[in-house]
Amino acid sequence: MRLCLVSAILALFVSIQFQSEQCGLLVLLVVAVVFGSSSSPWRVRALAVLCVLLSAYYSQFWLFERLHSRLDANLSGVVVTGYGEVIGCSDASNNVEKLLLRVDSLSSTEKSLPSLKRLALSFYRSSNRNSTDQDNQKLEAKIPCGSQLTFTAKLRAPYSFINPWGFDYEAWQLSRGIDASGYLLNHELVGMAQGWRSQLIVLREEWIQRAASMEGPAGQLVPALLFGESGYLPKEQWLDFQLTGTIHLLIVSGLHVGFLVFMVTSLWYLLIRLEVLLFFPRASMLFKLTPIILLLACAVYAYMAGMGLAIQRAGLMLGLGICVIYLRSHWSLFDTWLWVILLVLIINPLSILFIGFWFSFAAVGALLMTYGGQIGHRSSSIKDASGQVSSAKASLIVPSLTPILATQASGKISESVLEKIKLLYHPQWVVFIALMPLLWMFQQPQSALSFFTNIVAIPLLGFVVMPMAMLAFIWPDGMVVDVLNVVLNSTMDFLHQISLLPSWLVYKPAGAWLFLLFPLVFLTLWLTGAPFKRLSLLILVSVFFLPTAVNNEKLIIFDVGQGLAVYGSVSDAKHDASVQSSWLYDTGAQFRSGFSLGDAVVAKNILAFSGQKLDVLFVSHSDNDHAGGEAGLRRKIVPVLTYAGQPRQQQHNNCHDVKGWKSLGGELNRWRVFHYQMANASDNNQSCVIQIEMGAKRILLPGDIDKKAERLLLATYGDELKSDVLIVGHHGSKSSSSKEWLMAVNPQIAVVSSGFKNRFHHPHSSVLTRFKHHSIPLYNTADSGAIEINLTEIMSVTRWRQKNSPVWRQNWQQM
Repeated sequence: MRLCLVSAILALFVSIQFQSEQCGLLVLLVVAVVFGSSSSPWRVRALAVLCVLLSAYYSQFWLFERLHSRLDANLSGVVVTGYGEVIGCSDASNNVEKLLLRVDSLSSTEKSLPSLKRLALSFYRSSNRNSTDQDNQKLEAKIPCGSQLTFTAKLRAPYSFINPWGFDYEAWQLSRGIDASGYLLNHELVGMAQGWRSQLIVLREEWIQRAASMEGPAGQLVPALLFGESGYLPKEQWLDFQLTGTIHLLIVSGLHVGFLVFMVTSLWYLLIRLEVLLFFPRASMLFKLTPIILLLACAVYAYMAGMGLAIQRAGLMLGLGICVIYLRSHWSLFDTWLWVILLVLIINPLSILFIGFWFSFAAVGALLMTYGGQIGHRSSSIKDASGQVSSAKASLIVPSLTPILATQASGKISESVLEKIKLLYHPQWVVFIALMPLLWMFQQPQSALSFFTNIVAIPLLGFVVMPMAMLAFIWPDGMVVDVLNVVLNSTMDFLHQISLLPSWLVYKPAGAWLFLLFPLVFLTLWLTGAPFKRLSLLILVSVFFLPTAVNNEKLIIFDVGQGLAVYGSVSDAKHDASVQSSWLYDTGAQFRSGFSLGDAVVAKNILAFSGQKLDVLFVSHSDNDHAGGEAGLRRKIVPVLTYAGQPRQQQHNNCHDVKGWKSLGGELNRWRVFHYQMANASDNNQSCVIQIEMGAKRILLPGDIDKKAERLLLATYGDELKSDVLIVGHHGSKSSSSKEWLMAVNPQIAVVSSGFKNRFHHPHSSVLTRFKHHSIPLYNTADSGAIEINLTEIMSVTRWRQKNSPVWRQNWQQM
């Protein structure tokens, strides 16, 4: 059976992760099953081959069904009218409500419109959806969950920024069954849905609003802790949790489910005792109902917590574990773990693409590998006397609390203080070691302090914050909320101070060094007792000395929508090619919600390319689409030098004061600023105009200057403006890129950074015509994703949307 489980899981993984090579890999998998497991009976091997074929077919069928109902990119911007039910809602801000609509009927003038099933729509409650002045606006009433309504909406096809590294929002929408996003133009409430599912949706929303109505940080954190709703937490605080390695505490998972089971088991045990004392039954009826009560509690809580990936894993493991225990089966925990992986992938095959899947199952697998024998020995000695439920056995399914719960359930308190201390740090040490290479594989920094912060944070959450959060939820007007706010304020201040120490963030080793860590970590966990001996310490210490940068030159224009972020890395080929320098021109935007492209896109990719190193940051001017992401970038990367066209911060040097060429990693790599004088210059015309020389190639970055500034530069510098690569000014606006400018620069390649179907209509058709007239190849991040230019003698261009093109990636064409 284990061979069949592993074969099915690998087939699902190959079918989703390696679609272009899946046929060959599936054949290899079948060959490995047939000839690599010769010790297994032929019937088992035949069944395993059947599992491979069924799993591969199922994953493709699942994808086809989801893709068949999705809005095509060519129809992006279509206006539809329809009737549906609100099955999810949250507040993005005071005047914007995010709605998830299940569509019952839909109509449009477009005959090729597919049968859309689920829409993610924004409801702008103010008359001006682009306005940020909320005090002087009359806001419409919110649309409650469970509402049935007729609506008119403007839709956008699923879309994602595509960069070498980053979150695939298009895949995430597909995994959630979202066929299109957009915003409501108008609507009319018809009534409230009456089905039991609708009533549960309404109840969940009422409970979330009840938790969010608490004063102070409790109103931000309790919805996340109890119901998996993190939208009330400011992005800055979310980043604090991420940088300190405690982000898992905000995701409803095994820790939360384990605490719930512990509470339910304790209360149910008291009821069993009360039944025995009052009625003296020969056999407790309540005890016979114990598995049903626990399974029901898990199911209800999992639904109320949003049925996220972590809660699916924890709930399924716990459910299977409860069944195994009460059926007195000898099913191993490892088989339970494999079954849960398979069930999660059957529910949603795309789960395998996301970081939460790997972290969740890797942490549990590492704990099972390390503690399985030890805790199994403990639990075997525990008797279910008087119909007592063995919470030690149940705790096997939630390994993050296993050592503590097993000790409590056995009723045996360790006589050694050292043994008690080990119960706190051993599991955290195992998880810390196990997740280290996975964090770097997904371009996440590993905090060297996360081991210590989790030793404090996990018991604090499990035994102080969670009980108080539940009490505060029951009595939101009581003194418990005040005490909880004191605890949360102290905890958040502590985490924030740690997050401000970037020197404690360890970034991934380069190249093959990262993949060497995987077998080392596996051996560390597999060998008996190894996680607590010298090998794990050796791995941890060695990471600090491994190289974190790959020595190669890059020029990448990141896909940041209607904004700009250009990154370059160079090496001194003449003297020491191992010494690299890196630079960044602009940081992308930060949105009103607090989401920063400087953090989510720019920092993530720079960390993947060059570790924490950034020698020079240029901020062309103060507009949000160019400078808004700087704060998010600085939370993870601190540039050595920063030059700005409009200095607004203490770290900024005025780029307009820079004279002559400046070195950038050797004689062949340098940069300079082109100056011009203009009275009453606009923000755009105060942009830093930078020319960077990388080897034998020159790159010109003019920011957002217009034709007036271009004429001044042409009069001053003339032929010096000639460059091999031109980043098109002002995103291709018709006010920039004059004919004379293009003739003087005469680039071999030009790149415009713009958002797909942006409201400014950049790049303008007249600009496209001018580039075409001068036979200059023009690339646009809107339909190409990130654009990487190889600065060899004959330059070549890599378009990441075309390079990273799984079956769900839509073909966007704007130019």
